[in-house]
Amino acid sequence: MNKGHGANIFKYSKSGDLLDFSSNINPYGPTERVKKNIREHLDLIARYPDVSYGKLFDVLEKYLGVDKTHISLGNGAMEVIDATISLYENIVIFEPAFMEYEIRARVQKKNIKKINLDSSFKPNVHDLDFDLENTLVIITSPHNPSGVSLSKKEFDEIYEKVSNNGGAILMDEAFHEFSSVDYDLAKEISKYKNLFVVRAATKFFSLPGLRLGYLVSNFKNDIDNHIPTWSVSSLVENLGEDLLLDEEFIISSKAKLAKSRDKLFLELKKIDGIHPLPSDANYILIKTDFDNEMLFQNLLKKGILVRKCDNYANLGHQYIRVAVKKDEDNEKLLKALKEEKNGR
Repeated sequence: MNKGHGANIFKYSKSGDLLDFSSNINPYGPTERVKKNIREHLDLIARYPDVSYGKLFDVLEKYLGVDKTHISLGNGAMEVIDATISLYENIVIFEPAFMEYEIRARVQKKNIKKINLDSSFKPNVHDLDFDLENTLVIITSPHNPSGVSLSKKEFDEIYEKVSNNGGAILMDEAFHEFSSVDYDLAKEISKYKNLFVVRAATKFFSLPGLRLGYLVSNFKNDIDNHIPTWSVSSLVENLGEDLLLDEEFIISSKAKLAKSRDKLFLELKKIDGIHPLPSDANYILIKTDFDNEMLFQNLLKKGILVRKCDNYANLGHQYIRVAVKKDEDNEKLLKALKEEKNGR
């Protein structure tokens, strides 16, 4: 299968000087506080991390609001997702979806069932009317690539269906910090025996180059048995409070990006041939009236990289996804799209 992702900027520019709307990273990070921590502790790269990750677990306990006995660490979200997949024989994937779910399930020779999402991009509980014994159902909220979030009621209906029929849910919340949902499944993990909640520092904390993923579940020992020793680096282990407990950064960047997203969405709607979908994340899925390859190449000539979505199941050649960046960069994208509409 096509393993294309966003953020492949060096494929299109050796210098990496493109304005990258293909990668959904918080443009306000990493903070100076994080950079200062890294600069002052570069000598840690010559040391193994603490095998128990005690300090990092203490910080995650505060940040997530859940006891550390429910938290597992990984070298990015995919490592804990991979470990969770390993616990089940059958994997259910709602499409379109992040393609690594299927890739990891195939590598582990799991039985895969794919279910197509309708235009709401929300799983339909009635699509799960089958035996779910020893089955992991993967859900994403906010959904990638649409940016749609599930309400608590919608999630609870799906969870009840899956759990009562012998299955479990992996809830990928890689973009949770950007969303406006009024519930927090990680904090409520004791109520959901058959739930795995995945988050990471990659997107919101702007740390894709230093991997840190974390999973909240009632199966910590089972997950940890599938995670290699020293999975998280010494540099990341030491970031702790400077990374995850900077409340000023968390509150301010979330508010600024939500405002920028809503503004970008409204401006995109004004452009003929551009049809953005409402989003609860830091990206917007757009259906266009023209082939995305032509649009992609024309924007590339203007120094702008967007995410083609033709390798997402069920989307096809009319969709692109764009990250929400700072207003001045969003204006450059809007200007380029308007020029495309006018044939320039």
